[in-house]
Amino acid sequence: MVMYTEIKNYILECIKKEEYYIGYKLPPEREFTERFSASRMTVRRAVDELIQEGVLIKKKGKGITGTYVSIPKKVRSINRISISTDKELIHEYGQIRVEVLEKKLIKNHSITNKLLGLLPHEEVYQVKRVQYGWDIPIVYENIFFPLKYFPQIQEADFRQSLTTIAPLYLREGFKQGKNEVEIECLIATPRLMELLSVTRDSPILQMNIIVRDTQGVPLYCGKDSYDGNSFKYSSHNEVEE
Repeated sequence: MVMYTEIKNYILECIKKEEYYIGYKLPPEREFTERFSASRMTVRRAVDELIQEGVLIKKKGKGITGTYVSIPKKVRSINRISISTDKELIHEYGQIRVEVLEKKLIKNHSITNKLLGLLPHEEVYQVKRVQYGWDIPIVYENIFFPLKYFPQIQEADFRQSLTTIAPLYLREGFKQGKNEVEIECLIATPRLMELLSVTRDSPILQMNIIVRDTQGVPLYCGKDSYDGNSFKYSSHNEVEE
């Protein structure tokens, strides 16, 4: 009788040899049952354990449903969070591809009124985009630029890094200062399931970020949503004596 650990170890060995590489879609369950003369329950137990350990990940969506070799969980410093930390993502993934989903002018939005203290009549440019590493969605971004601070922002190419765009289009006389960050752990909505290629009830790390100027004025804000299975954050603080 085949033990599920045999199948599990086989998959791990294939990953070690890079026969199953990051982003590789595992063969159908049937192939494992035939190769090992094992039951579907045995195969599923092996796969489920590897999913729990973060080695594999299940994805669901048009044309992508299946089990994949997961990206190793990234450990990032909570002390260095900003909207779209592009340089850090490029360092981790080598190359980033940005897909701009939507750009539009809005007024009287609950997020901007609350986070940026805007009046109902003040216009905001909203940008929604997804960043991909190794063709796997990393982060969904929902960003808000008040026109009173970014009057020409509609001309920007949002496939570029926000660390390049924001200072370039910021109104003269203002300079970016500190970021204010709030982190929430949420359950994936149907929309995030689609955008991040995650399964139902997957954990989502949402960063609610306000970028202020050097005088503390809130310039723009955003909500960055990450697959909670792919990232974890750490904080390092000095102990006061």
